[in-house]
Amino acid sequence: MGRKLVQILVVFGVIPIVISEVYTALTHMKGLIRMEKTLTRELEHFLASHPKAPAEFHRLAIEVKTQTSDIKNDLERFLGHPLNAFLLIRRYRKQWKELEEYLRKNDDESDLFQILEAFSTGFPTDEDVLGCVRAIMRIQEVYRISAKQIADGKLSNKTVTPQLNAEHCFEIGFAYYQWENYAQAYGWLIEGMTRLEKPFEYNGPLRRVQVLEFLSWTEYMTDRLIDALKHALELLQLDPENDYAGRNIEFLTNEVQKANEKGGPYVRQEAFFKKPRKKKEEYMKVYERLCRGISLKSQAQLGRLKCYYETKLHPMLKLRPLKVEMINEDPYIVMLRDVMYDHEIEYIKKTAAPLLNRATVTNSETGDLEFADYRVSKSGWLEDFTHDNDEGILKRINRRTSIITGLKTDNTSAEALQIVNYGTAGHYEPHFDHATEPYSAIMRLGMGNRIATLLFYMSDVESGGSTVFIETEAIARPSKGDAVFWYNLRKSGEGDSLTQHAGCPVVVGSKWVCNKWIHEMGQEFRRPCDLTIDE
Repeated sequence: MGRKLVQILVVFGVIPIVISEVYTALTHMKGLIRMEKTLTRELEHFLASHPKAPAEFHRLAIEVKTQTSDIKNDLERFLGHPLNAFLLIRRYRKQWKELEEYLRKNDDESDLFQILEAFSTGFPTDEDVLGCVRAIMRIQEVYRISAKQIADGKLSNKTVTPQLNAEHCFEIGFAYYQWENYAQAYGWLIEGMTRLEKPFEYNGPLRRVQVLEFLSWTEYMTDRLIDALKHALELLQLDPENDYAGRNIEFLTNEVQKANEKGGPYVRQEAFFKKPRKKKEEYMKVYERLCRGISLKSQAQLGRLKCYYETKLHPMLKLRPLKVEMINEDPYIVMLRDVMYDHEIEYIKKTAAPLLNRATVTNSETGDLEFADYRVSKSGWLEDFTHDNDEGILKRINRRTSIITGLKTDNTSAEALQIVNYGTAGHYEPHFDHATEPYSAIMRLGMGNRIATLLFYMSDVESGGSTVFIETEAIARPSKGDAVFWYNLRKSGEGDSLTQHAGCPVVVGSKWVCNKWIHEMGQEFRRPCDLTIDE
């Protein structure tokens, strides 16, 4: 092993350990960017001495330079765009892997091959690529964005992103096709075929016949019967030996005849769906609407919301009043402005970054913690007595939490600070923070149920990422240094069903938050029971 490779291993040796499920947090993708810079530099040296190397490797070198030209020193901003994240992970899984195989077959002993071989076991997996595709699907479905808009790179006016080419669109469409999401597959396959022609300058291996093979059946499954038959005929013309096209033409011709004879709207044969189609729950429709910024609060409800300075909760607030903005009256949900400082945020992010693991949720049936697709993020925990610095930042935040909520927040009454970084289209679907079952992991902490939540926002988010409350139609938009506060329990100790909430998918940007979950124990005189059980 050469000295250069040893130096690179020292710098990047952590990568094979932390790359699993890279799509769930931006922090764990930064190492991929740094490594790709090294790989690209070595690839350019290799191509200079091997000018007759396959064209796809010359294209790879150009592609990396083109697609990463906007990085500068702001990796987080670059990776905050889902297309940049997708293209980066795809390159590792597909193009860099193909280069490694090519070098191995040719018994190459260059530094480039040694680096690729040393790190390939830690490269992103197929699951990471599919995770990025699922992220794009989530953004499309929640925010109702077309395949063309995404492929054109028009998710944001602030962050530059390269357009997707025909091959990228086809691969995304094929993934949707396999998942039987034919409605979305259609848009991507059409984009893939469109981008094979002028004015798009595509010179890769994808051919029109490959797209037609899946597009024709997708059109049938989305009630575009005439288009399906037309593209099946075109496929057979381009590939006369294609048995699949021949069978489809016979079937589709019969279906067109049936539709003409019937004269009414065409109805597909449901037997072609391998699994039953699920209807979207009503609360999920509300969640997606709120994520798009559409609240159905009445003018009367909005008129009762107000902004004010809070001075009575604690004597300290007489000197520096707390800025409060109500976003819901009952239950009481408020935005607290300017409650965390930039230097505190940077310390928390820096300290928590190496501790982040994929976030878990509480299983409502078993009470155990587990991974779930409806929560995509990475989280870690910071304890005052373990992770604090000489300045006592964590202790200070803990004291401030007590002052601005009026509740006890020491380690007998509150959990450690949970830090969360949301990755590509990171989200957390509708849920409750308090335990809904007595055997929940939350209750096993021995501090009673979670009486209240204080959610700090540690970053601005360019697009998406709001916290929405399903029953109350309230929307809290991320704003760096601010926090949103609500009670999970009524004064009687019963869970408040109106506090169901969700973290909307991040469209563009990096979303950092930290949660302080405050429990019942120690709050007897700070939030006492009322005279009626309904309070």
